[in-house]
Amino acid sequence: MDLLQPQLLIWLLLAVAILLVFITGVQSQALASDRGPLQQQEPQPEPWHQAQQAFYCHWFAAFISQQRTRQLAWFSFAAALVAALLFERLAPLTFATLLFAFALLYWLKNGGQRWQQVARHSLVIVLSLLLSLHLLPGFENWLQLDHIQLSEQSRPFSLYLNLDKPIVFFLLLLLLPDLPGRYQLNFNASAQLLSISLLAIVALSLLAIALGFVALEWKLPHWWWLFALNNLLFTSVVEEAFFRGYLQRLCRQKTGPLVAIFLVALLFGLAHLAGGVWYAMLAGLAGLFYGYLYWRSGSLVVAVAGHFAVNLVHFLALTYPALG
Repeated sequence: MDLLQPQLLIWLLLAVAILLVFITGVQSQALASDRGPLQQQEPQPEPWHQAQQAFYCHWFAAFISQQRTRQLAWFSFAAALVAALLFERLAPLTFATLLFAFALLYWLKNGGQRWQQVARHSLVIVLSLLLSLHLLPGFENWLQLDHIQLSEQSRPFSLYLNLDKPIVFFLLLLLLPDLPGRYQLNFNASAQLLSISLLAIVALSLLAIALGFVALEWKLPHWWWLFALNNLLFTSVVEEAFFRGYLQRLCRQKTGPLVAIFLVALLFGLAHLAGGVWYAMLAGLAGLFYGYLYWRSGSLVVAVAGHFAVNLVHFLALTYPALG
């Protein structure tokens, strides 16, 4: 690993852009206490609590303007692409193609005609798949770990800082400016979601062990922090934005919440089929968990947190990525 290079600026700018996007979704409605987001009215807070909220919101707005923060996020993203072009991590033709795609999506996103709706969703889905599967040429993702084994019984794997996959998040953000969702922690609902999350993570881990996909193996390599940051910002955020923030929201409008959760979890499992049948099945079950978190909270942050927690437990406590 050699992180002392100027090209690290590309991924730092991407990370800053993603974090700034989520900062703009901090103030909002409370987590739903039952049956999904916004389906039940929360009890009115006491007057002292309302005054306390107004005080915090006033000071938050004084230091962080949501509109300016979102603009800064887009500026940081654009700067990352320019830096990638200058450091030859992004081909000029691909850079131009991305500019055209974003401009086209911006033009299509507010169109109310049927063909415009079909065109914008088709454009987002096709580009998201090409970028996520690394099928769009012109990207040189930064290899950090090449074909290493964490233990004798684990499969070898490589770790990249991907440039193409994070772009999916900003495509979706352009189409859905409220993509991160809005949340405000509610103690009772948060405690319930935390309890369910712990049970789900334990159940998924035990099932993976029972299937012989992984084994219990505690480890903490010195580069664990790189894996954690990369997995959180450039994997968990992107995958949850596409599958839950976009597809599940889209399906829910047509089918209802439960069917949407199952359909998108099935697609999520199929997307991991390259890792084998067991891996796809486990990913599909994990997708049910992430979809439930997103439905209950109405916040992408909660789904991302659940996704990242599963991946981090897999990395630290189980054979990674799988038994050889």
